[in-house]
Amino acid sequence: MKYVGENLAFSKNAGSKARADIEIILHENYDCLFNIEAMPTRTNKIKNILLKIKYFTQKQNLKSASELRKIFTDTVILQYPFYFNRIHNHLLNNFILNNSVIIFVHDIDSLRHFGHAVLEDEIKLLNQAKIVIVHNHYMKDILCKHGLTAKVIELGLFDYVLDQKPNNYQNRIHFGKEIVFAGNLQKSGFLPLLSHAGENLTWNLYGNGMPASLKNKKNIIWQGSYGPNEIPFKLEGSFGLVWDGNSLDECKGFMGNYLKYNNPHKLSLYIASGIPVITWRQAAIAEFIQNNNIGFVVDSVLQISEIIDTIDEKKYSAYKKNIHQLQETVIDGGFTRSVLHQLSL
Repeated sequence: MKYVGENLAFSKNAGSKARADIEIILHENYDCLFNIEAMPTRTNKIKNILLKIKYFTQKQNLKSASELRKIFTDTVILQYPFYFNRIHNHLLNNFILNNSVIIFVHDIDSLRHFGHAVLEDEIKLLNQAKIVIVHNHYMKDILCKHGLTAKVIELGLFDYVLDQKPNNYQNRIHFGKEIVFAGNLQKSGFLPLLSHAGENLTWNLYGNGMPASLKNKKNIIWQGSYGPNEIPFKLEGSFGLVWDGNSLDECKGFMGNYLKYNNPHKLSLYIASGIPVITWRQAAIAEFIQNNNIGFVVDSVLQISEIIDTIDEKKYSAYKKNIHQLQETVIDGGFTRSVLHQLSL
C-alpha cells in the first residue's frame, strides 16, 4: 500500500491541519508514491498568472501529472476532495478509475451544499474506490441511501496531532460559564446574535474575522488568532462550542445542516485542548459526545446557561477526565492509526 502526498505535512505552510496530520501518519506507515503540490494564488492578477505559469512548468508538477496517467500494482490512498487545479483534479478522477484506490474523505461537498444531483456524481466517483473512509455512520447511511456500494470504514473522529499534550496550566480549563468558540469568525453567521444569549455567559472567541458588532460587548472577548499547532495551548474557558449556521435556535443553512453528517475538526481541537464540549442535539457528533460523556447537547444556544446551572463540579470533573483519555488518543493520531490497522486486516 502507498499514498499520494500533498506536501502539507512537512511544509512551513501546513495548509489543512486535518489533511496534514493524516499525511504524517501515512508517511510513518507507507511509502509515498509521489507528491502533488497545491497551486499557489495571489490577488494580483499579473502575479497570479506568473505563479500559474511557474507552477505548471516546475518539474515536480509535470512529474505528478505524468504519474497520475500511470497504472500501479499497489493500492493507493488518496485524501478527498481534491483541491489542486483542473488538470490534476481531472487526472485524479481518472486515476481512481484505473487503480485500486482507498479514499479518505474529509468532506462531501454536495452534502455540505445540499446539492443532491451533484451528490449522485460524487457517489459515482466514490464507487470506483476499493474502500471509502467516512466520518461516521450518519455520513455512511446517507451516502449508501443515495447509491454508495463501495466498502465503507468509519473513522469515528479526526485526530489532532501534537508533539506534546496541552496541560491545564493556571487552571486554563475550569468549571464555569466561559464558552469558547474557535474558527473562522467571519463565516460563523450566528456570532453577531450572541448578545441575545444571556449576559451571564462569557464568550471567548478565537480566530480571524471578529464581527464588528461584538467588539464592544463586555461578555464577548476576542482572544486572538493562532496557528493550528499553537491554539490548543491557548484556549481558556469552561466549554468549547461546536455550532454553525445563522441562528441561535438551531443549526440552520447549508453549513448548519452539514453538522448532521460530518465530524467537525473543531471537536478534535477541543479534545486536544482538554476542554469539555457543547453541540447541537441533531449534530452527528452529539452521539459521540454523549456516549463518551465529554460534555452536553442542546437544541438552542439559549439553553446553555440553564443547563450549566444543573451541572456540579463532580460532573464537570467527569467530563474533563473523559476528555483527557480521548486527548491522548487524538494527539497521537490514534483514530487514523486504528483505521489504517483495519485496512491491513
